[in-house]
Amino acid sequence: MNLIILSKSWTVRTQSILFNTTIPQDNIYNEKPGPYKTFADGFFMFLEPLKPSTHDLNLKVSVLNPIKKTNNYNANWIYQLIAKH
Repeated sequence: MNLIILSKSWTVRTQSILFNTTIPQDNIYNEKPGPYKTFADGFFMFLEPLKPSTHDLNLKVSVLNPIKKTNNYNANWIYQLIAKH
Protein backbone atom coordinates (compact mmCIF):
# COMPACT_ATOMS: atom_id res chain seq x y z
CA MET A 1 0.00 0.00 0.00
CA ASN A 2 1.03 3.58 -0.39
CA LEU A 3 3.01 2.88 -3.57
CA ILE A 4 4.07 -0.59 -2.45
CA ILE A 5 3.42 -3.44 -4.86
CA LEU A 6 2.51 -6.55 -2.89
CA SER A 7 3.75 -9.91 -4.09
CA LYS A 8 1.52 -12.93 -4.57
CA SER A 9 2.88 -14.35 -1.32
CA TRP A 10 0.68 -11.83 0.50
CA THR A 11 -2.50 -13.28 -0.99
CA VAL A 12 -4.25 -16.58 -0.41
CA ARG A 13 -7.09 -18.17 -2.36
CA THR A 14 -9.48 -20.12 -0.24
CA GLN A 15 -12.93 -21.69 -0.44
CA SER A 16 -15.45 -22.24 2.33
CA ILE A 17 -17.62 -25.26 2.89
CA LEU A 18 -21.30 -24.91 2.01
CA PHE A 19 -23.29 -22.82 4.49
CA ASN A 20 -26.86 -21.57 4.76
CA THR A 21 -27.93 -18.04 3.90
CA THR A 22 -31.34 -16.39 3.64
CA ILE A 23 -32.25 -13.91 0.91
CA PRO A 24 -34.77 -11.35 2.25
CA GLN A 25 -37.82 -9.88 0.52
CA ASP A 26 -37.10 -6.91 -1.80
CA ASN A 27 -33.40 -7.85 -2.10
CA ILE A 28 -30.95 -6.01 -4.37
CA TYR A 29 -30.44 -9.14 -6.51
CA ASN A 30 -34.12 -9.34 -7.43
CA GLU A 31 -34.00 -13.02 -6.44
CA LYS A 32 -36.71 -15.17 -4.89
CA PRO A 33 -36.52 -14.76 -1.09
CA GLY A 34 -35.81 -17.77 1.09
CA PRO A 35 -33.04 -20.03 2.39
CA TYR A 36 -30.21 -21.13 0.09
CA LYS A 37 -26.97 -23.10 0.28
CA THR A 38 -23.96 -20.96 -0.68
CA PHE A 39 -20.18 -20.78 -0.34
CA ALA A 40 -17.38 -18.21 -0.42
CA ASP A 41 -14.51 -18.39 -2.88
CA GLY A 42 -11.90 -15.72 -3.28
CA PHE A 43 -8.49 -14.24 -2.83
CA PHE A 44 -7.75 -12.75 0.57
CA MET A 45 -4.94 -10.38 1.43
CA PHE A 46 -3.19 -10.16 4.79
CA LEU A 47 -1.87 -6.77 5.86
CA GLU A 48 0.66 -5.93 8.51
CA PRO A 49 -0.61 -3.50 11.19
CA LEU A 50 -1.01 -0.05 9.66
CA LYS A 51 0.32 3.16 11.15
CA PRO A 52 -2.44 5.52 12.33
CA SER A 53 -3.44 7.39 9.19
CA THR A 54 -5.61 7.12 6.10
CA HIS A 55 -4.40 4.51 3.60
CA ASP A 56 -5.61 3.85 0.06
CA LEU A 57 -5.83 0.22 -1.00
CA ASN A 58 -5.96 0.02 -4.81
CA LEU A 59 -6.86 -3.37 -6.28
CA LYS A 60 -6.65 -3.93 -10.03
CA VAL A 61 -7.64 -6.99 -12.02
CA SER A 62 -7.44 -7.80 -15.70
CA VAL A 63 -8.90 -10.99 -17.15
CA LEU A 64 -8.18 -11.97 -20.74
CA ASN A 65 -9.90 -15.14 -21.89
CA PRO A 66 -8.70 -16.11 -25.40
CA ILE A 67 -11.45 -18.70 -25.81
CA LYS A 68 -14.50 -16.71 -24.67
CA LYS A 69 -13.70 -13.04 -25.18
CA THR A 70 -17.05 -11.97 -23.71
CA ASN A 71 -15.57 -12.93 -20.31
CA ASN A 72 -12.75 -10.37 -20.63
CA TYR A 73 -12.85 -7.50 -18.17
CA ASN A 74 -10.82 -4.95 -16.26
CA ALA A 75 -11.66 -3.58 -12.84
CA ASN A 76 -10.10 -1.13 -10.43
CA TRP A 77 -11.26 -0.78 -6.83
CA ILE A 78 -10.00 1.81 -4.37
CA TYR A 79 -10.72 1.31 -0.67
CA GLN A 80 -9.89 4.01 1.84
CA LEU A 81 -8.76 2.45 5.13
CA ILE A 82 -8.61 4.54 8.30
CA ALA A 83 -6.25 3.11 10.90
CA LYS A 84 -6.72 4.32 14.48
CA HIS A 85 -4.93 3.20 17.62
